Amino acid sequence: MMNFYFYGSFATITKDVIKVLNTFSNKAIIERVHKMKKFLIVFILIGLLIPSTVLADSTIDQYTKANREEFLRDIDKHFPRILYQDTFDDYWEEESFDMDEKTLISRYQNNGKFGVTYLSSPPVEKRYDSWYLFYTDLDLGSLSDFAFHIDASITDEYPEGTGGCFIQYSDRFVVGKENSHAFQVLLGYDISKYAKVQDETFEEKLLDISEHHEIGKMYAVDIIRLNGTTYVYLDGEFMFEHVDGFDSRFTWFIGLFLLENGEEAKCHFDSMIVRRK
Repeated sequence: MMNFYFYGSFATITKDVIKVLNTFSNKAIIERVHKMKKFLIVFILIGLLIPSTVLADSTIDQYTKANREEFLRDIDKHFPRILYQDTFDDYWEEESFDMDEKTLISRYQNNGKFGVTYLSSPPVEKRYDSWYLFYTDLDLGSLSDFAFHIDASITDEYPEGTGGCFIQYSDRFVVGKENSHAFQVLLGYDISKYAKVQDETFEEKLLDISEHHEIGKMYAVDIIRLNGTTYVYLDGEFMFEHVDGFDSRFTWFIGLFLLENGEEAKCHFDSMIVRRK
């Protein structure tokens, strides 16, 4: 159930493009076809991402807000079966792992909560760096419709505003990391999604949630996906909904991240539940 991962790469290559590449032997022609293929994929992805920005920026009317929050309160009726549940009461003594020359990950218990620390020395140089710390095993199943709940808290970050925890659903175990998509809540920062194309990551920030960045506060995070639409809640409050455009099945991840110049992030997790129909 426990493992460590970097984000992978996303690559979608159609059979027709492969056939074309195999037909031509001229290097210059092959390179041009590669460029055309990459342009078409990027163009399609951008086209899928544009509508979501409009929805994220739209004002939520009170009727919709009340309706969505009632939906969450009745979640056991809409998703009556529990696929996975963990209160993190029976976990290990403190353990630390040197992941590379500059990265140290520690995991521990703290009053029945799953505590994790991410240290980087020297500070992180790239824009975004993350480690998966817990995921639901693919043997449990993968779902397109689900209700995912977890309690999460940023307990420390240094320097201020450079690290925290993420909650995510992704199809990386279903389609492979080279073809993966993900939707994630970066607690205290933003809600976003990404897709991988070859060696590039195409990420879209959907909603700023930086006002929910109280160090030490345990937030109840709920992510519900139904018929291709994702609904996000913090402490029972409906934040927004989004059609992710992903035609896939997913498993669930939690972990830590550091932003550029980040040196340390600490988070606590508790009460993880994945529900299904």
